[in-house]
Amino acid sequence: MMRMKVREIMTPDPEVERIDSRISEAIHRMRESDIEQLPVLDGKNYVGMITYRDILRRRSVHMDAKVEGYIVKTPVLSPEDDVLHAVDVLRDSGLPALPVVDKHELVGIVSRTDIMKHIGEVMPADRVRVLDLMATDPVTVTEKDDVSIAAERIRQLEESEIPVVSSKDGRLVGILRMDEIAANTVLRDKQRMGKGDYAGVKEKVEISCGSLMDNPVSVSQNDTVAKACALMVGNRLHILPVVDGSGLVVGIIGVSDVIDAIDTKKEKEGLTLEVSGLSSGDQDLYDATYFLVGKAAQRLLKMAHRNSGVLKIHVQRYESGGRVKYSLRTRLVSGPINITVNDYGWDYARCLSHILEVYEGRLEKLRER
Repeated sequence: MMRMKVREIMTPDPEVERIDSRISEAIHRMRESDIEQLPVLDGKNYVGMITYRDILRRRSVHMDAKVEGYIVKTPVLSPEDDVLHAVDVLRDSGLPALPVVDKHELVGIVSRTDIMKHIGEVMPADRVRVLDLMATDPVTVTEKDDVSIAAERIRQLEESEIPVVSSKDGRLVGILRMDEIAANTVLRDKQRMGKGDYAGVKEKVEISCGSLMDNPVSVSQNDTVAKACALMVGNRLHILPVVDGSGLVVGIIGVSDVIDAIDTKKEKEGLTLEVSGLSSGDQDLYDATYFLVGKAAQRLLKMAHRNSGVLKIHVQRYESGGRVKYSLRTRLVSGPINITVNDYGWDYARCLSHILEVYEGRLEKLRER
């Protein structure tokens, strides 16, 4: 595999937004340009990035708000940086794209999709199966669900799309994109303002997931990661549902799963913990997570015979009878080891403890081979 430079894969002269533009203008520009982020300039100077993901996190958007209030500060890349360095920085930042700056001037942008277009240059994607990287226990919506439900689930997952399944038989029927949700949320807010706020009446405008979804695109567990990457790039997707022979969704493979699997030859000592799905008010759950993972981290790495690794934990909660039930989806990546373990229950700490025990058991079996 060749070593490539950022300048070889970057998108030159990208679409940009001005710092004093309105957020509704930025949303329109992203949707029209089929992109999920925009670099923001103050004069000629790069000042940060705005993304659909961060807009959706706000839960409500004032159409006349300035872009300045939605800017995310980011690292920058140089045109001469190695692509594997760009992969490292993208992973560490958690952002979908990064600016490429030369002599203080924005000259391009490198997105996770740009990496996917050249996946064969950075990993043997034609020899890795979807089954090896996919996440099980997929999160979906039905075609009858309101888009607000989809927006909340996408927000929790920190993804760009969500599969839509039939409310009758659970088979895959479409994929819903967050740019459609964001654009139609603004439209719904405009309708609500026009019909409700000025008249003193709160009127809800229903928009179903089925009315906005695209046609379904999917892979099977035995397809190659190279095929999955080609489908994601060709259909402008960041996730793909993994379906069985009857069309039921059995997993998800996403850009982040592929990016995480790229070996950049740069090891960071210790276990990196990535937690999603929790809010700033969940300090007790964060504390429990750090405590339990902190106790198990060195033991897991020792059993994996590695000095470093990444443990991803995604948390979802469901309310039932005044109680909260937790669903935990996790993935441990350490060198060639890529394992997923999921669990659910009423007791968050007990679920996480069980997951860590399962990891130890599976690593022990790998060690005995």
